[in-house]
Amino acid sequence: MSDARGSHVRAPETWLLLVHTEGASSDRSRPKTLQPWFAGHRAFQAGLVDDGLLVAAGSLPGADGEELTLVRGIDGAALLARAQADPAVAEGHLRVEVRPWVVVQSALPRLD
Repeated sequence: MSDARGSHVRAPETWLLLVHTEGASSDRSRPKTLQPWFAGHRAFQAGLVDDGLLVAAGSLPGADGEELTLVRGIDGAALLARAQADPAVAEGHLRVEVRPWVVVQSALPRLD
C-alpha cells in the first residue's frame, strides 16, 4: 500500500513491551547490576536474543527504576509466562507487566 507521496505504508504490527519495575524483594541500596539476581535476569534477556525476539532493552531515566524490554514475534500470554520464569521476577526482585504496542512504522523488516 502507498500513501499520497508514494511512500510504502504497511499494516500495523503488534509488538510487546515488558515493563519491569521494582519488586517487593528489591534492594534499593545497591545498583541492580551489582545484585546477585541480576545475572539470572541477563540470562533471561539473552534467551530472548537467542530466540530472535528481543528488539531492545533498557531503563527509563528518571522513571524510578522502570525498565522496558521490547520484543516481537511472540504472543502476549507466552511472553508473560516466560517473563514470570525470569529469576528476577520469580524471586520478587522485579515485577513485570506485558503491554502491547501497535507499530505503524519501523525500519525493521516485518516478521510475517
